[in-house]
Amino acid sequence: MTLPDIWSLATIATKIALYLGILISSGTVFTSLVFSLKIYRSIPGSFAFLGLCAALLSFSLLSANLAGDATGLLDVELLQLLWSTQAGTTLVCQIMGMGILTVGLFMGPLGRWVSALGGLAYTNAALLCIQSSVLAESDRIDSSPGSGSVATLDGCEAPAGACP
Repeated sequence: MTLPDIWSLATIATKIALYLGILISSGTVFTSLVFSLKIYRSIPGSFAFLGLCAALLSFSLLSANLAGDATGLLDVELLQLLWSTQAGTTLVCQIMGMGILTVGLFMGPLGRWVSALGGLAYTNAALLCIQSSVLAESDRIDSSPGSGSVATLDGCEAPAGACP
């Protein structure tokens, strides 16, 4: 068993902060809708900010993980490369959902429903992030040696023994 490197540990910590921010901020808004709470704005606002910071740091840590050192945290070329992938789309959805949730907090009574809509978008972006992580891990496991398939140069996989 090998120990994970510092970038993997930092990624795990930011994912925990991201999910904590998403679930508590949107959950508080949903609870305020169900139970007609009057004072609810400070908790979702602060946890939405935590989720935003964690989302940005998580995206930057993906770049550092690709580079292998701390220079990748702010490497413009790697960040642009990641921006065009599913990780960039997930980040945009998370920022938009958090923005809608935060704007709805300051809109008055109708704003609860706007915040709830932002919370749903924010939560769906987190689910998209989880799904892409699971799919990437399953692709990595499927193409590992001895799995019965051979990865070719064009990205397609063929059953073992099918390649000349």
